[in-house]
This record gives sequence, C-alpha cells and structure tokens, in this order.
Amino acid sequence: MLEDPVLLALATLAVAYAAFCFFAESVNPLAAPRGPLRRPRWRFGRRVGLALLVGGALASALPTLVGSTPMAALVVGGVVALAIAFGAWLVYRRRSSMWGRGDGATS
Repeated sequence: MLEDPVLLALATLAVAYAAFCFFAESVNPLAAPRGPLRRPRWRFGRRVGLALLVGGALASALPTLVGSTPMAALVVGGVVALAIAFGAWLVYRRRSSMWGRGDGATS
C-alpha cells in the first residue's frame, strides 16, 4: 500500500484524470467542448473523474480519521466511487436515450 500521503494524493489525482480522459474522450476537464453533441460525454467523464477523486480521498482519509485498516478504507472508498459513478452513468443513459442521440445508449 502507499504510505506517503503526498504520493497517495498524486496517485488519486492521476487515476481520476485518467478516468476523465478515457470516458470523456477529451483532455481538458475545465473547457467544455464546442460541439454540443460531445458535451454529454464530457459531463459524464467529469462526473466519473469526480467519483474516483471522492472515493480516493475517502480511502486515503479513513485510516487517519477512523483508524481503520488500509484495506477496509480502500474497499469503502471503492464502493463509494462505484456508487457515484453508477449514478452518473444512469443520468447519462437516461438523458441520452431521452433525446435519442444515438450514442450507444439504449432505452
């Protein structure tokens, strides 16, 4: 496990940014894409990146705050990140199927 808090924070940021780049198919989370058809995917990528950031922050803070084992904190952080990411996916799927964008979402 990673013991250095700075290294843990950098790893959390790197994983969250990599998830954003993968899901949003963009490299800049601060600037919205110009094409309106790419914005839902960009928003979805931002939400998944935020979910991983929150889960990673929770996993790194739990051993210090509560005194739990690092493995239990990792499990709790992973479950929280998956729950938030699943909620973001549901919103993305519902909105894309509602407008019929044809981007792979089925109704």
